Amino acid sequence: MSGFIFDKDGNAVGVRLDPYIFDLEGNPIGQLLNNYVFTLSGKYIGEFHKDMILDKNINPGNVSPQINVGKIREFRNPGNRGKVDYGYPDVFHRLLETD
Repeated sequence: MSGFIFDKDGNAVGVRLDPYIFDLEGNPIGQLLNNYVFTLSGKYIGEFHKDMILDKNINPGNVSPQINVGKIREFRNPGNRGKVDYGYPDVFHRLLETD
């Protein structure tokens, strides 16, 4: 599956290209296992839900790190889709923090 990832304000912040997540510049920043989102080093971040990464207070633990994912092409920002609130905190920013 593929598509843009948005923050709570509706701004595109990343791209999902299973099984990885990239920033808009094409840098790999995360990995997906089912709907769970992890850093490339394997740390659990949150759950992928309707084009967002949310903290639903679920923690399946960590997974094996991924290496050599590689950068891909830069993505054109699709613009703002409008503010959305699913009742859980948006945690995309955790993918950008260093472990």
